[in-house]
Amino acid sequence: RRPHMLSRSHRRSTAPQRLLALAHCSNSRARCLASLTPRPLPELALRPFEVERYPGWTDGSASLSSSETEPLSLAELLLHADADLAERWRALSLGYPSHNEGSPWLRREIASKYSTEAIDERHVNVCAPAEAIYLASRALLAADDHVVATVPLYQSLSEVARSMRCEVSAWRPAGPPGAPYRFDPADLAALIRPGRTKLVVCNFPHNPTGALPTAAEFARVVAACEAAGCYLLVDEMYRGLEH
Repeated sequence: RRPHMLSRSHRRSTAPQRLLALAHCSNSRARCLASLTPRPLPELALRPFEVERYPGWTDGSASLSSSETEPLSLAELLLHADADLAERWRALSLGYPSHNEGSPWLRREIASKYSTEAIDERHVNVCAPAEAIYLASRALLAADDHVVATVPLYQSLSEVARSMRCEVSAWRPAGPPGAPYRFDPADLAALIRPGRTKLVVCNFPHNPTGALPTAAEFARVVAACEAAGCYLLVDEMYRGLEH
């Protein structure tokens, strides 16, 4: 059964419930799990997204700093493409894709950024970052769950959890004044509550401090999450900008 062909009983369900049902559909097997009774989802009480209401978001003259580079035009971007990439762009169709999960080629390219053999193109879901944050939060969390998140952070990384009535603890950078910002894994371990913490949210390289854990420090982060049996969500928006 295709995802949009839900039974009459599911068409009567609430919008968040339909979203959960659709999120569990398996197009590759032409099998949908929408027949499962969806977990009730609390109504969201999202606060205004302040960064998008800041004048500097749309008017560069009002901004003292920016977390992005000067954007390239499409023509400028394609100057950096090799022959294969340029041909892929020229042949790109704007119709419905043959692969609902996203371009296999693009997913393989994303998966290749990770060294572990446990990740390949089957496990990569291509979507907008804001959509990914929302879907992950809604799928993993429930009311009264505990979340630990690096702070400061992109608001939606914790706001969706807060709107679901989760408790969010702040993992703040440590270190003496004047020293480079650093997130101490020991501080994270102290914030995690075994049996209660459901999710740890990290943003590395961190915005806006630029903090980046060493491989050994990040291994301690992973170990702390594994010991507590909680999920680890890593926002890597600025990966590749390290220097």
